[in-house]
Amino acid sequence: MGILHPDYLLEQLTAKQLIEWEAFNLLEPIGEHRGDWKFGMLASIMTNLTLSIHKKKGSNPKLTSPEDFIPIWSGRKKEKEEVYKQSTQEMKDLLLGFTKRHNDRLKKQRTTSPVKRRK
Repeated sequence: MGILHPDYLLEQLTAKQLIEWEAFNLLEPIGEHRGDWKFGMLASIMTNLTLSIHKKKGSNPKLTSPEDFIPIWSGRKKEKEEVYKQSTQEMKDLLLGFTKRHNDRLKKQRTTSPVKRRK
C-alpha cells in the first residue's frame, strides 16, 4: 500500500475507507479467524475421511463440520450445545475426594520417609 507503518495509515484513512475495510473483513476474514477456519476445514476433512474408512457395517457415523473444530473465542456457547451443571453435592464430593487423596499421600510420605529426630 506504500505506507510503512499503520500509524501513518490511520492519519490518511477516511471514515468511509475504514467502514469498507470492516465490511470486507466480515466477508473475507483477515487474521486468526481465517486460520481457525482453515484448520477447522482440514480437521473436518481428516476426521470424516477416517470415520468413513473405519466405520462398521451398518453404522452411519455422524460427520463433522469445520465449526466443530473452531474455538469460540467470544465466550458464547453454541445454541445446540448442552452445558452440564454440577450439583452442590457433586462439587462437595469431588473436593472431599481430592482432599482425602491428598492427605493420604502426605501421611504416606511422612511414614515412609526417614526423619531424623533430635535428642
